[in-house]
Amino acid sequence: MTDTGNACRLIGGNCLPPPYGETYFHQPNGRWCDGRMIVDFIAQAYGLPTMPPSMGGNTPDYFKHGANFAVAAARALNNSAYKRVTGMDPPGDDHSLGVQLQSFKDLLPIISQGSNFPAPLYACCGGPGPYNVSATISCGAMGSQSCPNPENYVTWDNVHLTEAANHAIANGILYGPFAIPPLPAVAS
Repeated sequence: MTDTGNACRLIGGNCLPPPYGETYFHQPNGRWCDGRMIVDFIAQAYGLPTMPPSMGGNTPDYFKHGANFAVAAARALNNSAYKRVTGMDPPGDDHSLGVQLQSFKDLLPIISQGSNFPAPLYACCGGPGPYNVSATISCGAMGSQSCPNPENYVTWDNVHLTEAANHAIANGILYGPFAIPPLPAVAS
């Protein structure tokens, strides 16, 4: 329902021949319908371009407006969990939600190059653990650490945004692209 081309990139070749894509794109483009998907209409309603598949690029510019990590026919359960729950062998390769999330994590360094946040998933202030997050040591507690450069982080304490992230979001609302038209244009 939301794959914008990742399944076709995995399959390769002429995955979806005409008439797929004929209504809006006038040619096949990896979407499993005749034109746009729900995510495309939502993006366009906000003045954004249609979402490209995440497997289609590897430069910061490619991810400038985001990317779609969905894969058609993917399951939430990975293949081993699917077999354990259903007793059946899963059809096809594992493109489960976990695999899609790992793909996102693997691409974060590239995506981050196009932003002001080189460490987007890491908390600036926290305890030892993955992403500077600890279940037992919170920001400000004994044993916690605060980074020297919070302007490079999205989250302050893994829950709340840093000032830099708040500023970036406020600018997006004030001057675009998060508000169309930008708020100063409406207020004047």
